Amino acid sequence: ADDWRSGGFDGVLGFSQGALMAALLCARLEERGEAPPKVMLLFNGFLTPLPSNPPLRWWRDLAPSSLRTPTLVVCGSADPVNAGGQAARLAALFATSRVHVVPNGAHAMPREEEDLAAISAFCRAALCGRAALGGGEVGAASAGEAGASPHPCRASLL
Repeated sequence: ADDWRSGGFDGVLGFSQGALMAALLCARLEERGEAPPKVMLLFNGFLTPLPSNPPLRWWRDLAPSSLRTPTLVVCGSADPVNAGGQAARLAALFATSRVHVVPNGAHAMPREEEDLAAISAFCRAALCGRAALGGGEVGAASAGEAGASPHPCRASLL
């Protein structure tokens, strides 16, 4: 959290266990009234198993849609970590979240153009303050629509 407070960051990205840690960071920042990320990308993350650590009880008690950071949760359809809908359960904590499922995707970062386009469109919308982020599942067809903005945006996505 100290690195976050130093500034210069627009978003947070986490993969697998790092996705859980990124979500915990965001929740803690919001809980403390500190500036949360403008966008969060969680890849192949999960909500459980949660540590049975009493200081993390606040995390277990978070209600659905209680966090406000725009969040894209990306998971592979063949990822064993997503068994039981872990990605959807993680996304449910965020009021403005979407789930993007990579067809036949394993426990790995997406590489296909359509998946990268969906990620880019979500980031652009979040960084440009677009209200069209909405909840639900995003696919390749809706990703192109989300990226089309009538307002100029100078978001650079590398």
